[in-house]
Amino acid sequence: MADPGWSRSCLVALLVSAAAAAGAFETPKSVQVTLLEPTYDQVVISLTPALVELDDPDSRCAWIDVLVDGALADSFAVHQPASGRYESEIDVVASGERHLIAVQAYGEDGELLARDETRTAPLPPGGLTAFVTLVPLYATVTRNGEPVTGLTASDFTVREEGRPQPIAHFESSVRSTSIVVMLDHSFSVQGEPLRHCQQAAVSLIEALREDERAAFLSFSNRVSGVPSFTTDRAILIDAIRSAGSGGGTALNDAIYTGLELLDSQSARKALILFSDGLDAHSVLSADYVRWRVQASDALIYLVLFGREPARPYSNNWRDGEANLRQLSELEALIQESGGRLFRIEAMDQLEPVFQAILTELRSQYYLAYYDQDAQRDGSWRRLQIEAAPGGVSVRTRAGFWDR
Repeated sequence: MADPGWSRSCLVALLVSAAAAAGAFETPKSVQVTLLEPTYDQVVISLTPALVELDDPDSRCAWIDVLVDGALADSFAVHQPASGRYESEIDVVASGERHLIAVQAYGEDGELLARDETRTAPLPPGGLTAFVTLVPLYATVTRNGEPVTGLTASDFTVREEGRPQPIAHFESSVRSTSIVVMLDHSFSVQGEPLRHCQQAAVSLIEALREDERAAFLSFSNRVSGVPSFTTDRAILIDAIRSAGSGGGTALNDAIYTGLELLDSQSARKALILFSDGLDAHSVLSADYVRWRVQASDALIYLVLFGREPARPYSNNWRDGEANLRQLSELEALIQESGGRLFRIEAMDQLEPVFQAILTELRSQYYLAYYDQDAQRDGSWRRLQIEAAPGGVSVRTRAGFWDR
């Protein structure tokens, strides 16, 4: 007769083996937490974003703490599944010392699962006086024309007059945006083209998010519409559908008016314009508009319609050839703003272009640095942004006036 004790041992061994095969006793996978921002040696002053990446295959993490110099700066719960990126905002006191920024991941029972840390750069001698000018930049990163997302501050290099600048603020997605939509309603757009414009503009307004405010203006040789920012879509749509046709095209004047309106906004700013022809009625010259574009941090998107080359119109201020040169100069200015020029050959292309502009705006990166060499001498400072991934294109404004 078999020994009962031996039988029980065999049975236990078999059960353990079966449970192990089924994964019941599988060792939990390790949890990793990474502090992506702020980056090492980044200058951090006051409120600054903290970007955390959590790799938690078994979703064991319940919350994450962010600490500044050992003191709790923020604490937030993680969602399920837990792996992914989490954004926080921390307040860092400006000082001449380096700060230790740490992130710690905890389980439901309070067990510390993972930790990561970095050290910020100290302020230079003279303290905040070296950082009184914050230079904000919005960068569009594309590969083969498609937006590239998921980059961090460490992927970017910002240069002013060729000199690298420490990135003080970074956001991978810009939340708040103020948009001015401007439609050409001159005589040449009347009828079916105007209806296409109106429908495209309505679709753009309907696609706006709650944190995206807009103003609508229609222009010919005069401007009308809703010259104030609102989140009330009905007001904007009613103004769009009420726009009538008439008058000539004054594109320079329209751009200047739109930028003046955007000046009142503190959020990211974008001017979206549609026109079907050559400027023939603007009082303002391209030189005057250039100054206005360079003094603004707004992005300009111009959509031009027309299959045929533009005819050189003359007006009271410029002859036809001068007006053609104005258009060429205006196109260069749009590139300098960090925006983009679109040319379409059919009006049914307008709505997809407007939607593409919204998609691009929502995938842009916000970067800012403190200008350590501010002279307040009115000089022009050239800017350049580079991104680490190969094969990408980066657009941003060409520079700023040191004032």
